Amino acid sequence: MSVAPFDRSPTYMDWMARIQRRDQLHELEQQLALVQTLIERQAKADDLFIDITPVVAVGDAVEFAGKPYRVHQIGSSYVQLKSNDGDGAIIRCQLDQIRLLEKATV
Repeated sequence: MSVAPFDRSPTYMDWMARIQRRDQLHELEQQLALVQTLIERQAKADDLFIDITPVVAVGDAVEFAGKPYRVHQIGSSYVQLKSNDGDGAIIRCQLDQIRLLEKATV
């Protein structure tokens, strides 16, 4: 049932304002749900974030598992480390598992 346009009583105006606010709130809730979905999607996408692993070069001093090493070789995601203990042991680990201590002097 529609109300004739000439009926502008205070009750009618109050109800119209309530309906308008409800519709605006519903629209905001839909937009918020869309933004939350996009944020969750972006958080799951590894390739959207820049890798901030420090740049290392052969000969740099690094720390891995609490022990100091020298970088022996570097691959695309792994690095070979040579022990500083004098035994010359070489281990392999992921680039994001090391911490740069000192750049090698040239």
